[in-house]
Amino acid sequence: TGVSTEIFGVATIEKGSVKDHLEPIRGTGLILELEANNDLTLEDLYTENEQDFVVQLYKNGVINFYGYLKPDGVFQDFVRDEWRLSLECIDGLGALKNLSFLRTNGLQFRGKFKALDIIYNCLRRGGLFLNINTSINILYDGLAADNNTDVLNNIYLNTDRYFKKDGNTQGEGTVMSCDDVLKSVLDIFGAVITQRDGEWYIYKANEIYVNS
Repeated sequence: TGVSTEIFGVATIEKGSVKDHLEPIRGTGLILELEANNDLTLEDLYTENEQDFVVQLYKNGVINFYGYLKPDGVFQDFVRDEWRLSLECIDGLGALKNLSFLRTNGLQFRGKFKALDIIYNCLRRGGLFLNINTSINILYDGLAADNNTDVLNNIYLNTDRYFKKDGNTQGEGTVMSCDDVLKSVLDIFGAVITQRDGEWYIYKANEIYVNS
């Protein structure tokens, strides 16, 4: 809301580094280096809530990144009357470690759900409702295959398994994090997830194609 303000600077998209090429979660970040001055301090960008500021990066009218401004990722250099403000933006995948796999009403999931629905409910907790694209060329015997067959939309997993019992106390335990649940589904297929052009992409990083 309000009047838009033109700010000069540089935007850089970065992918999280991994030691294993099959690491299932590939976070995407955006680094903004913005020019600030005494008349444009950008102090209103400071926040404690990770989801207060939505960040969208467009290039030539096409979205390249969708995420949030990281609360502790704002740094300033006050050397001169004009300075550079560094802003770190994230796609929310890293935050899934701190979010329990629960329904919107706070209750635990029960029963069998499609793998794709489980993935969606994990990503939903991160606050970004983006399209999910999949490319996993693995099928089970008996599944009728065509160009649009999505194995994640054809298998069911029991969500009761996403509950860890604490010690030997019967009935007490902890709901698994969305990060652990998401990894457990992707690991079945050796698949990874990342954001590209404002959408989620789930694919097999070790697929090999014969293509000239």
